[in-house]
Amino acid sequence: MIFRSIAPLALPVLSAGTILGCALSAVAATTVGVGSRINCPGSYLPAGNGKVCQAAPEFKDIRYLGENSTKTCTYPYTRVNAGDSKWCVTYAQ
Repeated sequence: MIFRSIAPLALPVLSAGTILGCALSAVAATTVGVGSRINCPGSYLPAGNGKVCQAAPEFKDIRYLGENSTKTCTYPYTRVNAGDSKWCVTYAQ
């Protein structure tokens, strides 16, 4: 009985936290964890044995395709190369 009375109170808190998390991530530059030898279309952040690629300011979102990828990017993403690395990016508006 007590559990049922607490659950409705916890749900709005979780929902608000999720919404807040989405709003905060929209402001911050997108990051993607990649291997240590991957070329990034932005700046690198330290991450142990690997790298974290942070999108350049002109990109809103980035997705890593691979070194020898022939995949295409679906709209609104555009394919870009960073050295041998292939990425799908969206541009900030």
